[in-house]
Amino acid sequence: MSSKSVLEHFTVPDDFQNGNTFKGKCMHCGTLISGSYKVTSNFVTHMKRKHRDLYILHSDQCLAVVKDKLSQVPTSSEPPCDQNSPPCKRAKNDDLFSFMPAPSVERKRNPSGISVSSEMDDYLSDNCIDMSKDPLLYWHSNCQRLPRLAKLAVQYLAIPATSAPVERLFSTAGKTFRPERCRLADGTFEKLMMVKCNGKMLK
Repeated sequence: MSSKSVLEHFTVPDDFQNGNTFKGKCMHCGTLISGSYKVTSNFVTHMKRKHRDLYILHSDQCLAVVKDKLSQVPTSSEPPCDQNSPPCKRAKNDDLFSFMPAPSVERKRNPSGISVSSEMDDYLSDNCIDMSKDPLLYWHSNCQRLPRLAKLAVQYLAIPATSAPVERLFSTAGKTFRPERCRLADGTFEKLMMVKCNGKMLK
């Protein structure tokens, strides 16, 4: 909605002088809105908030008029640039991605010659190993047959790095080497810790 068309919905006082601020009365709700012919933002805001249907309808009509005018313009190809005239400007959207490298159509081939789905089917068709066996030994013996899955197994079946055993060792040492036993020799303390931590293996 243009500044001129929005004023069609407001009444202008008779003693209004061009360039001055006036209060226009809305023809639809009677609200007084301050503004001028140059500054019509208050009138447009009022139409958007209070009479949105009329605002959209008027905007659609303006858009239809613009489309009608554009449809009447003959579409012709751009004339070739004259040799004596300055060079034609290149459109902004021409060769937009010229700075980017061309996508590679070639894909990396599987060095083993086995597809991923075939490797997965081969793994799922194997029998399950016993619970007492080490799964890393299975993957070590089948790393040539299942190269991709073997890499994943080494990554996810490895022992996680944790400080829990070390913290548990310090806790046990604190219970053994108390202030009442501060005269323990280093060798005696080391033997006590060895028996305490590895007592299950000695049984």
